[in-house]
Amino acid sequence: MVLSSDELNPPKTPGQTRTMPASPEDNGKRESGVRSHLASDVTSRDIEAVTAFGNDMRKKLHQNANKGGWRGITNQTLLKLLVGELQELIEALEEGTPDEIRDECADIGNFAMMIHDNAGR
Repeated sequence: MVLSSDELNPPKTPGQTRTMPASPEDNGKRESGVRSHLASDVTSRDIEAVTAFGNDMRKKLHQNANKGGWRGITNQTLLKLLVGELQELIEALEEGTPDEIRDECADIGNFAMMIHDNAGR
């Protein structure tokens, strides 16, 4: 299943539309403004959330250690696996428990980390 950009980036509230930048130059300004705003507003609760997410990712890595590493897998293959995990997250959001949702988020985070690690080499 291929998700459209609307499915991956839905409006915040029903009936709300997303605003798109007028040009690539506008997007750059908007992005840097968002980044600087986020960086200046990091709270201890944000750090706790990132730490909890990282701990869940680490737990999932240990649970799947028997599958081998990712360094011999292409980023394209990892991306396909990540998309599969996104579908599992969608299903968990529709029918799952909070624990199942968090597990799927950790799987997505791990596949993104694997791509990030491969790209750094």
